[in-house]
Amino acid sequence: MALRIFIIGPKTIVSQGLHALLRGEPELAIVGEAASGTVALQLLQEISPEVIILDVPLPDYDYRTVITEILNNHPGINIILLSSLLDPVTVQALLSQGLKGLLWKDSPVAELTQAIYTVAAGQIYLPQEIPSHLQTSTSPSPLTPRERQVLKLLAEGKTTSQIADLLFISIKTVETHRRKIIQKLHLRSVAELTKYAIREGLTTLDD
Repeated sequence: MALRIFIIGPKTIVSQGLHALLRGEPELAIVGEAASGTVALQLLQEISPEVIILDVPLPDYDYRTVITEILNNHPGINIILLSSLLDPVTVQALLSQGLKGLLWKDSPVAELTQAIYTVAAGQIYLPQEIPSHLQTSTSPSPLTPRERQVLKLLAEGKTTSQIADLLFISIKTVETHRRKIIQKLHLRSVAELTKYAIREGLTTLDD
């Protein structure tokens, strides 16, 4: 069966090139596309791609927020970010967040198919210019997807009651998640939790 591909990004010459390239690959199938983060998150409730190609910038969301939301709700999806140059610290944070692949916008088109097959096989794909140690130094997040959601909202200043309403869970459950987050991260203050959330790309708040 063909690998199911979902494309997120604005309608540009780059996206048109992506379509032309992918349609020429018999083992790849475009199952959906969205020009914004909002539409993408809605469509992903109905379809299940194996690989997402995320072309940035988006008109409505910071790309890190989109990555977080997708992986919180669909942890098995492999995301490839198509971007301009990023510094190693940002790349490290994205990998820790769960990103599986990164390509520069000016990469050869053939490199895209290589990246797709690599991440679909469960491996990380990075441009050659990115230090190789970033691939091996990344450890998975100790938090569950739900705990990451709670942490994100805590970092954004939401109260326990507000978080319970937003996630449709009880206040007691929120408190349990918060206690587990503190135990796992060995962080106590809201300021420390917020810094961790920013570093992990869970929120777009400034330091």
